[in-house]
Amino acid sequence: MVDMDDLLRLRTVLGGALDAARSGDDDQTLFQFATLVSLSDDALRAAVIELASANAEMLRGLAGLPDAGSVLGVDLFHGDGSEVEIDNVEPSLRVAIRILLAVGHGHPDDVDRQLDVVDDVQDPAEMGLVLVHTLMWSVQLMDACDGAGQPIPSWIEHTAVSG
Repeated sequence: MVDMDDLLRLRTVLGGALDAARSGDDDQTLFQFATLVSLSDDALRAAVIELASANAEMLRGLAGLPDAGSVLGVDLFHGDGSEVEIDNVEPSLRVAIRILLAVGHGHPDDVDRQLDVVDDVQDPAEMGLVLVHTLMWSVQLMDACDGAGQPIPSWIEHTAVSG
């Protein structure tokens, strides 16, 4: 989605989904997801990338990292505190994590490779799961940024009004 009108529509729908998710309105969140699907063939892919980019930006802000050249990483733990290997994580969650890291490190080919893995499953619900993971991180990061007095990406600020 390179066209600015398409990007604006995508971000507007994502803002609506973020609003709905933040307010706990599952029906409206699902409605926004359905709207995403109707935008274009690659709208879900584009939505995952937009949200992952916003998430990387918010993570950098919360961690006090500069925009470029810093390393983003994630540590995964079970509820009991024991570490989880990424290869043992549910596939859509694993892909969402890898996309976040690839976006955060400026590796668009790796982002595409991970999204292709999801497409190869040939189950439309799988991309939806990746989007749900990414969206829920966005909600959590927006709340964390609000609590820490850190800015959120301007496009989210202009399209997601609740909070």
